[in-house]
Amino acid sequence: MHLLLAAVLAAAPAVHVISVHGPKSDLVLARLKAVPGVTTIDATDLHQYLLRTEGLFPMQDFDGFSAAPVKDWAPASAEIWTKGVAHCHTLVGDPPWSAMAAALTCANRLSVYLWQQYATQRQATRVFELELSIDNRKHEARVRGAVWEPTSRDQLFFNESGPEADLEKTIEKVVNALIAKKGTLQARNVISELESAALGDPFSGQAKVTSPVALKKTCAALPARLTVTPPGVLADSLMARWAPAGATGPALACALTFNEHTEAGVGEVMTIVTTLLTCSSTIVTSELARTTAGNRSTADLASERLVQGLAMKLCAAKTAPTR
Repeated sequence: MHLLLAAVLAAAPAVHVISVHGPKSDLVLARLKAVPGVTTIDATDLHQYLLRTEGLFPMQDFDGFSAAPVKDWAPASAEIWTKGVAHCHTLVGDPPWSAMAAALTCANRLSVYLWQQYATQRQATRVFELELSIDNRKHEARVRGAVWEPTSRDQLFFNESGPEADLEKTIEKVVNALIAKKGTLQARNVISELESAALGDPFSGQAKVTSPVALKKTCAALPARLTVTPPGVLADSLMARWAPAGATGPALACALTFNEHTEAGVGEVMTIVTTLLTCSSTIVTSELARTTAGNRSTADLASERLVQGLAMKLCAAKTAPTR
């Protein structure tokens, strides 16, 4: 039975998912589609939507983290898309986002995650990503390419420049190199999950931080104090560090939840802890690696970010003027 399964898998054609951007992209598509024994899927439009946004904040915001799956996404895998979008919405809420950095981080990670999930859905053996550009002033053409396998934490890069008149030759050189698995090997950012199950206090064992946080924004309507559950190092640090000058609002009850996930970056795999502080309808988040460089503890960094984020969101929601 195992031998039969292995024979069936071995006989199955390889699947290449490809995305190509820039002038003369049809030449690249034609060359990759000509590879014998391979089923080729052109996912350029999906790659464009997820990973090639432009503007002041280069991120796909998924319509404020409410977007339904796009047309190129398989209906059978709609749950992966909707859960991913909902995850970011839970972390940062509706736009406009006061914590733009958190929205940017979640959006960019979600885009990479969905692109990688798409490759898995389509049972891709290899994923080709190419970009062509032309410098009209120098009359120079540049072809940048990368190829990776969903089962690997590495990717191959091959970049080549040449005269604009020789663009087709440059394309052929880069594509042939990638097909032959030639190029510079680098670690790729692998995001296999956006969050895991909730966990206990990841700050346990650290010292409570008591120094007040200097707020970037305050208003009289802020609560004079916080009550935070469940008890722990971070909860104690938040209550101690919340000291907005001139605050007159009633005490605010908040709750902490923790999640973690792993990310493979350049040369290392990191465990990322996501902390959600929920205060009535206001949610703020902090994301940190379990181990951080420098002299500050993760409890220190997380509590500072959460206090700053909470003050900004609460003031933005109040009619009282900020100062």
